[in-house]
Amino acid sequence: MTTLKTPITLHLDRDAVSLGERLSGDFVWQPEDTERCPKKATVSILWSTEGRGKGDRHRVSSQILDPNMVLNLMERNHPFTFEIPLDAPISYDGFLFRLMWSVEVRITFPGLFSDKDTAVAPFQVLA
Repeated sequence: MTTLKTPITLHLDRDAVSLGERLSGDFVWQPEDTERCPKKATVSILWSTEGRGKGDRHRVSSQILDPNMVLNLMERNHPFTFEIPLDAPISYDGFLFRLMWSVEVRITFPGLFSDKDTAVAPFQVLA
């Protein structure tokens, strides 16, 4: 079994929320190379499907963070909060397909084929 090591630690305050509620959490970025300056830092909530047929992925909301702030606050908590829309699909784990929600933190670096530091944390959306 391979373990993917990421320099981002992502924490959610809850692992399940209802439609219209807020999901909060925070992340800490601890890069191996402290000299690398990020180009962009984004926190997003998204849902995706998998199963029979073609999978789908939809980014519901994103917060773009100032990369200088992320660099200056390296190894400190970066809080975030998202409101789950009332018309969003709920989590589902069925026989033919699954609908899953997650929070994704992505820190991108300059360059044509730029590296990314990414962390993903799943959560459930309930009716």
